[in-house]
Amino acid sequence: MMARSTVWVVGAGAIGAVAAARLADRHEVVVVDPWAAHVDAVNAAGLRLTEPLGDHLTRPRAVLAQDAAGADVPDPDLVLLAVKSTHTRSALAEVRSRLGPRTPVVSLQNGLNEDAIAECVGADRTVGAVVRYEAALTGPGAVTQYKTDGWLSIGEIGGPATDRTRAVAAILADGIRTEVTDDISTELWTKLIRNCMLNPVAAVSGLGLRSMAEQPHAARCWAGIAREAAGAAARSGVHLPAEVFYGVPAARLVGDGRVGFDAVVAALTGAYLRSPDVRPSMLQDIDKGRRTEVDFLNGEVARRCDRLGIDAAVNLAITERVHDVEDGAEQGVALLPEVVG
Repeated sequence: MMARSTVWVVGAGAIGAVAAARLADRHEVVVVDPWAAHVDAVNAAGLRLTEPLGDHLTRPRAVLAQDAAGADVPDPDLVLLAVKSTHTRSALAEVRSRLGPRTPVVSLQNGLNEDAIAECVGADRTVGAVVRYEAALTGPGAVTQYKTDGWLSIGEIGGPATDRTRAVAAILADGIRTEVTDDISTELWTKLIRNCMLNPVAAVSGLGLRSMAEQPHAARCWAGIAREAAGAAARSGVHLPAEVFYGVPAARLVGDGRVGFDAVVAALTGAYLRSPDVRPSMLQDIDKGRRTEVDFLNGEVARRCDRLGIDAAVNLAITERVHDVEDGAEQGVALLPEVVG
């Protein structure tokens, strides 16, 4: 059995709370979060994880984010960063003084936040990760994980796995199935593109996954967003697997004109017509009146396309439409941008 490590989970929303609950039995877990009611509930009654196999009550410690620098808790051996992308820099500023010279910081976020993390705490502390589970925070001190087969993939940014990566994976594997990859960049881009396709179109249209697939206009938006993002990935040296587009090679989408575009539309439509009518996380943010992460998803794709000389009209347009909805515009398929195949 491995020695206990001190793991700080910075951001205890749905993803962070699941990680905290699953690791708390084997390690010293400290939850760092700005929501006072959540922190108080965890300290008073524990963190309850509900999953298909039943409920599990754990006892991590919790501190308010603004108090983290001076909190009477052990310094972290490992930090799991699970805040919204909009709060990456501010969250790291609150905990930076507690990091040791080699403390790894693992991003459990959406988007490509590793560059920002490296700027804040150093590239030598930054570890990439992709989260493969879904959850919802159901109230202070309570989180639900919908399936039991979730897992994490972690890796070094820009290089093969190292002893450091494997040591981090060993800690995480005490509560979460964790795989080590030599190519985390491909997995990060794969998740980014899926998020960029589904989340903003749902936020603008107001529709869940299956309902979007029933709307040809929505499916064309998915493919238009994906075409620009796949082009940026290709020029960045990332070779996307065909699974990203449900069997259609990325090269066909980027370079095969209308034929490749239509093939991706058909593949995505077929896949999501078989899906439950899940409301993606960005749509849930809109439902709750929250600002979204669109600037760090489609906005980031647009910025990278601009640097690479790639047209990003669809990603720019959908980013603007999401902001319109955030500001009170009425949702609907008609608000989605037109996309030329």
